[in-house]
Amino acid sequence: MRFLATAALVLALVPAVLFAPSSDACAQEDPLEAELDRSGLSDSALSARSEDGPRIFDAELTLVSDPAGLGLRSTRRLEAGTGVERTHCHAPCVAYLEHGSYTLAVETRRGRRRAVSGVFSFSFDGTLVLGIHSRRGARTAWWIASAAMIGSGLSLYLTHRHAQFKDDPFCVTNCTYYTTSQRVAMTAGGLITMFGGIGIRYAIATRDTGIVHYQPSRTSHHVDPDEAVAE
Repeated sequence: MRFLATAALVLALVPAVLFAPSSDACAQEDPLEAELDRSGLSDSALSARSEDGPRIFDAELTLVSDPAGLGLRSTRRLEAGTGVERTHCHAPCVAYLEHGSYTLAVETRRGRRRAVSGVFSFSFDGTLVLGIHSRRGARTAWWIASAAMIGSGLSLYLTHRHAQFKDDPFCVTNCTYYTTSQRVAMTAGGLITMFGGIGIRYAIATRDTGIVHYQPSRTSHHVDPDEAVAE
């Protein structure tokens, strides 16, 4: 009987010894999986939690313009640097911008960009009135002034550029000279011509600017990201 009892005990202990987890296997257990097991959350529960996160809220902006057909471009002002410029629709239309601060530009009907000064913060729905500030008069004035300066400067320089001959019959080299008044006049003519060239640079740089008036409606519009199409 003692022999039978011993044999039964051995048969009961052998499977437990053979299939018991080793200390190395326990040491290699993933800590993230262990934490997940302790929390009692399944993969489906975690997926449901991620889908219940915060939704994106955009400002619904109605675009109108004078003249009609002007477009909007926006650049999100990020904490580090400047974002990428995004092109929206051409008025009249509706555009959606995520709440935040932006720099804006107006796009003409020919696709030309006209920068708008200042920073705009959008927290509410509203209306954006787009326009173009023409600087044609300033450009014309710069072109006229530049042409006048270049013409008068060259004329003054060339008029006084005739050298005088020295009253010396035995002169062989350096027999001509300029009087003091001639030197002053040629210097003045050169400076006037130079300023005329600078004026041309300002004439080219004088461009029309964009105008945007933001009229908030003091309401907030919730937009699903998949449905927020600002085209």
